[in-house]
Amino acid sequence: MEYVVEIARNGEQTLRVNGRYIYSKYNPSKEVKAWIEREFDDTATSYVLIGLGLGYHLDELMKINMNKRIQVLALFSEELSHFSTYENVEIVYSFADLHSDEGIQILLPLAWLQVLGEDHPLYESLADIKRKQISFKLCSEKMEQNFKSNV
Repeated sequence: MEYVVEIARNGEQTLRVNGRYIYSKYNPSKEVKAWIEREFDDTATSYVLIGLGLGYHLDELMKINMNKRIQVLALFSEELSHFSTYENVEIVYSFADLHSDEGIQILLPLAWLQVLGEDHPLYESLADIKRKQISFKLCSEKMEQNFKSNV
């Protein structure tokens, strides 16, 4: 893995892994904040964040979720996060170490999936999760309308 920390146009750090940017080259924190706001489900009982990197996703998630459990699946032991220690956050390095419950939400930034590569042992499982998340987002409104009209 080739990890390169660069300075984005707004002066914040950004991360490039194997030639792909995990965060924006222009405004990493703004992009991450918008992504978390789009993805975050406040009805979830806990969260699994896939990928650690520089910690932007985790920090933003902590801003809107101070109390619920967050597990971070660090995909590479070399990940470079400089986040503060949070009481409700656990960092794990394998799926086997994750604790699940029925109300868990998986937060998977597409950039992490793209840098993994198909040879990574977690790639197929994570790609399947991401496909299902995208499909759900695209079809959920229509499914709800169909359900209401059929009741």
